[in-house]
Amino acid sequence: MVLLNDFKGASRDQLIEAALLRAKFCETLCTAFGDREGSFSAYLTGMFSVMDAILNCPIETVIRDLYLPAEVRDVLLGKDTFFHELLELAISYERSEWANVLDHSE
Repeated sequence: MVLLNDFKGASRDQLIEAALLRAKFCETLCTAFGDREGSFSAYLTGMFSVMDAILNCPIETVIRDLYLPAEVRDVLLGKDTFFHELLELAISYERSEWANVLDHSE
């Protein structure tokens, strides 16, 4: 994230802020749901969830050469997993989609 500071512009700043907020939200949710061991993967999931928009390239390209846990890679590539549900909950909360927040909280 520190390296992304080289990218200037209000929209990039907002995307970086969104990435960090999602990351912390996903990490906190994971811990709250009793999965302390998965909290770092949840953090990475939230952080990388907007990396394609920040870098303006497909997520497959962004993560191709990065070492990421399999569960993070799976979510970013569209698989429906526990971490996917955390991310969807975070996104719904971010967008004030309260019905979806309830659906993803179950």
